[in-house]
Amino acid sequence: MSVFGVQIHKAPAISALDLLLGDFDRDRFFSEHWEKGSLVIKHNDPERFSHLLNREQFIKEEVQHCDRIRANYDDPDGWASEVDILPDQAARFYEAGMTIAALDLRETGPRKEFLEAFRAEVFPMAPVHFSSYYSPHTKGYCLHFDTYPAWLMQVEGSKHWYISRKPALKNPQFNIVFPPDREVLELPWITLQKPDVENPDEFWSVMLEPGDVIYMPAATWHQARAEDYSLGLTLASAQISAFDMLLAVVQHSLPAPEFQVLAERIGGMDAAQARDGKLSDDLESLLAERLELFKNLVARIEVPNLCRAFELLSQTPPEQMMKREPKRDV
Repeated sequence: MSVFGVQIHKAPAISALDLLLGDFDRDRFFSEHWEKGSLVIKHNDPERFSHLLNREQFIKEEVQHCDRIRANYDDPDGWASEVDILPDQAARFYEAGMTIAALDLRETGPRKEFLEAFRAEVFPMAPVHFSSYYSPHTKGYCLHFDTYPAWLMQVEGSKHWYISRKPALKNPQFNIVFPPDREVLELPWITLQKPDVENPDEFWSVMLEPGDVIYMPAATWHQARAEDYSLGLTLASAQISAFDMLLAVVQHSLPAPEFQVLAERIGGMDAAQARDGKLSDDLESLLAERLELFKNLVARIEVPNLCRAFELLSQTPPEQMMKREPKRDV
């Protein structure tokens, strides 16, 4: 099967969306929640995600092979803090009362089958990957939102979540952690009021049990605390914009003979020869020629080219795409 000339692989027998959504109507999910609003699904199925991860496997294997390991904690003033740790330190930091975050888990076994199924069932799709969070009693994360959409899958233990029903803003450029000592957060690009997590009209308040799922669009406020302990999986998606697709098409066009000159280095000029800080006639003429060539390239781009670019970007290794995400602003 193909769309705009892009080959879409047939979905595997194992349905990732069925595992996540259960009986929840898919059409309703994509029309009402996908990139629009959060969703809590209580499956009442404790073994639903047990084939993907367990506590013993997490400590003995997954922390040894993931892309990065962090210990997360609140400092004495209530500010969210984190430190990179070594695999052999994970158990000790957990016993000290910190949440252990294993980022970008291995894509192997049942998790590999799940991710392949998810990529086949959701098209087009940005790169996705699994991370896991292991929290001791009363520990978790303070109020924040992220730049990417995510599915939260409870594997073992319990965790109490506050989840905003709607995203705080569209297309967030930074992850935001709300400071514990402020009611208003003023940033150069936006001013945010501290949301009332106890308002049921604006927030879900839910105890996630094994087998339960939360879907969150980007910029969804959330905070969590474990009850006794909690082991969860997060299925996160990188961000791909129309600009990313256009840039990918341009970059893949540069090897063509008629466009190779766009990739050539532009030589410098003697600053003493500049006229009141302006470019020389020769350099200005050269840039004008290059600009006209670039316009001609862009004029040839069509929708099937962008679809193909999206497919190529969706196959980019997740760690490369996720590392493009902005760091937390606060």
